[in-house]
Amino acid sequence: MPPPWQNLPISGISSLSITPALDFIEDNYMNKFPVDKLSELCHMSPTHFRRSFQAVMHTSPLNYLNTIRIMNACNLLRNTNHTILNISVMTGFSTLSNFNRHFNEMMKVSPKEYRKQTLQGRKPGEVPSIIEYSGWMEPD
Repeated sequence: MPPPWQNLPISGISSLSITPALDFIEDNYMNKFPVDKLSELCHMSPTHFRRSFQAVMHTSPLNYLNTIRIMNACNLLRNTNHTILNISVMTGFSTLSNFNRHFNEMMKVSPKEYRKQTLQGRKPGEVPSIIEYSGWMEPD
C-alpha cells in the first residue's frame, strides 16, 4: 500500500512531484545532506521545491526530516538498549543537546523519560510486544 501522502493533489501540486525527496529522506534520514540534494531529485529549483514541499506536507523539509528522525529514535528507545547518545548519532542529530531539544519539542518528554515510560512493567531486556502498541487484545 502506498504511503498516504502519495497521489493526493493539494493546492494544485501533486504529491508525486516530491515523492523522490520523501523516499530519499526515509532512506537517508541518518545522514547529512543539503536541501539542494532533495530539490535535484525532484528536478526543481530549491525555492520551488521548498514551496511545493510545504504545500503538500504542510511542513518544511527540515521539520519533516526531524520528525522522521524522532520517530526512528522512539523506535530505538523502545526496542534497543543503545544509549541515548548513540541513538542521537544513529538518527542523524549532530549533537546530543540538539537531539534532546527536538525530542522534547515533539514528544513533550525527554528521551530518558520516554524510554522509562515505554519500558515500565517490563523485565530488563524484554522486547515489547506489537500487541502493546497496536491496541490489539491479548489472546485468551
